[in-house]
Amino acid sequence: LKSFLLGQIHMLENGYQKLWEAVADRQNVVLNFDLVSAKRIGGLWTVTARNGKSFVFDDLILTMPLDSASYMVDMHE
Repeated sequence: LKSFLLGQIHMLENGYQKLWEAVADRQNVVLNFDLVSAKRIGGLWTVTARNGKSFVFDDLILTMPLDSASYMVDMHE
């Protein structure tokens, strides 16, 4: 908050959506995923959507509020 009030935080010129689109262009990414659970097992992330489809990834990038993620993401490993 202090950095924001002092004007030390700058918005991205093209917005955060463009940032994540650029990241997605170079990765195996699933966008607009209605996440219901994410578990890390054996160093891999298994994520499950509301429609029941599951995917396994090496890494997981969440672009949602952390308080929302805390209900869906199991990071106990």
